[in-house]
Amino acid sequence: MRGRRPCSRISSWPREHSGEALIAIDSEILLRIIALGIIAAAGAVLPISAAIREAWKPRDPKPLDIDNRYRKDDRYFATSFDALIERAVGPAPRPPGIHRVRLHDEESVKTIEGSLDLRPVDGPRSILDIHGDLRVESGATIAKEVLVGGSAKIGEAVRLRALKASGSIDLGPHVDIERWIDTGARLAAGDGCRLGARATAADEIILGADIQFNLLSAPCIVVGAEELQSCERLPAPSRPVAEFGDPKRCRPRADGALLTDGDFIIPDGANAAGDVIARGDIRIGRQATIRGSLHSDADVRIGEGAVITGSVYAERMLHLGENAVISEHALTAGSAIIDSGARVGSPGRITTLLADGFVELNAGVVLYGRIVSAHGGVTRAAQNTSVKAVAN
Repeated sequence: MRGRRPCSRISSWPREHSGEALIAIDSEILLRIIALGIIAAAGAVLPISAAIREAWKPRDPKPLDIDNRYRKDDRYFATSFDALIERAVGPAPRPPGIHRVRLHDEESVKTIEGSLDLRPVDGPRSILDIHGDLRVESGATIAKEVLVGGSAKIGEAVRLRALKASGSIDLGPHVDIERWIDTGARLAAGDGCRLGARATAADEIILGADIQFNLLSAPCIVVGAEELQSCERLPAPSRPVAEFGDPKRCRPRADGALLTDGDFIIPDGANAAGDVIARGDIRIGRQATIRGSLHSDADVRIGEGAVITGSVYAERMLHLGENAVISEHALTAGSAIIDSGARVGSPGRITTLLADGFVELNAGVVLYGRIVSAHGGVTRAAQNTSVKAVAN
């Protein structure tokens, strides 16, 4: 029997064709490798291209000067909005009527020559520019910003977006400010008001109970209507703060401040002079006086009637007791509790109470300057206490 001829399709393919196929495959792989290399190179160069461009042709050949004393005016939002309206419509007194303007968006500004009484049914949809006084009945809502050339009296449970008045502003109970409020004179807020992102006044701010705030700024800020307590001290001999510390855990710093590795305590009624920096808590007794500043990596607790003539910093909580005084700045990376009748700052000076946490202000608290609370603040004035002006 004849044997079958073996299959030879592959072997019969011309050798020159096999070589061309291998060359085509090798070329394709090579192109892929080159493409991947280009992508990898671009990925390495692009992140540093800005640095290469800056090195080749510097745009900032010299260091930038920074003024570390710069601080934007707390009334910046209000004054900027006033200037924005002036640029769009013209300087006051502006002609009465409705003006179509472009601010950040297309807006209408309604200028009113005299005073205005607003009822809950009115619901204006324009920015209000009032040359005279403003009176708003309880329960009304004003959805746009308001500029008032005179004074403003706002009824109970009114909702406002933002308000700036040249004269005084009186807020009834439970007024809700969405953004900001500013006055060129005195701001008085009734119980339960929410004062938005910032409340500022050229003269003073007087707060009722359960006021919610984030930033307050005025030469004088008062909680409630209690009489201000006098915390002046008669001159008395002071002992160096080092005498109150544990010699084994305390040491003087080059500038004279006392460093302590643990807690630091000043007993009731003591008088001490010098700055203290403590790794632990600082506790100042009742009616004690410290002629210096305090810095704690933990809590600072200042007893009833105590006086600190300098500044205070607490890494955790700051507690200022009843009728106690911090004559300069009070700063904390935690929360701050300021008890009844306590004072921060001194008349005629702009000082700051700053907290990264929550701020609680009790009845009779007085501050000269500004209160800034990153997580909001509230007043705890005595119940049934009406808000009234503080005597000059």
